[in-house]
Amino acid sequence: MLQAAAFFAVQGAFQWVAGMVAPHSSGAFFVTAYLAWVTVAGFVAGLACCAIYFLTATGFGANYNELFCALRMPSYKNFLRLRIAADAC
Repeated sequence: MLQAAAFFAVQGAFQWVAGMVAPHSSGAFFVTAYLAWVTVAGFVAGLACCAIYFLTATGFGANYNELFCALRMPSYKNFLRLRIAADAC
C-alpha cells in the first residue's frame, strides 16, 4: 500500500505541476519533463518507502535475514539448510 501511495503521489504531483506549465510547452518538452520527473521523484519515493520499511522493521525487532534476503546482494549470503531423512514424514 505504501508503494501504491508513493506512485500516486508522484503522478499527482506531476499532473499538478504540468497543469501550470503545459499551456506554455511543447509535446517533446512535456515527455522529457515527465521522464525526468518520474526518474527523480520515483527514486526519492522509493528511498522513502525503503527507509520507512527498515525503520518499522527495526522498531518491531525484525530479523534482518528477512529484510535482506530479497536484495540478492553478492556480499550478503543467506543459506537454507534442510535435512531430509527417510524415517521422517
